[in-house]
Amino acid sequence: MDDEKLKSMAKQRAEFKQHLMVYVVVMCGLTAINAMTSRVYWWVVWPALGWGIGIALHGLTVYGRLGDSLEEREYQRLKRRHGEDPSKSHDERR
Repeated sequence: MDDEKLKSMAKQRAEFKQHLMVYVVVMCGLTAINAMTSRVYWWVVWPALGWGIGIALHGLTVYGRLGDSLEEREYQRLKRRHGEDPSKSHDERR
């Protein structure tokens, strides 16, 4: 794996961790507001669930199977569309 790819992965992982920390802080704040204003209806579950889905997808993209496989499939599709041999590595074509 080349240095550029590793830097990109490190940046994506750092951005995900920052996103996760913001989520935790905001959800703690919203939970506190919810507890102080209404103990009957816990509306905080709705933003937590909605944003949580986004966090999960972000995590899967960065750490899981979604990121590289989608990127690689799109790369291969574009190479086929433009008539280049997708089996050659990027460095071999330079």
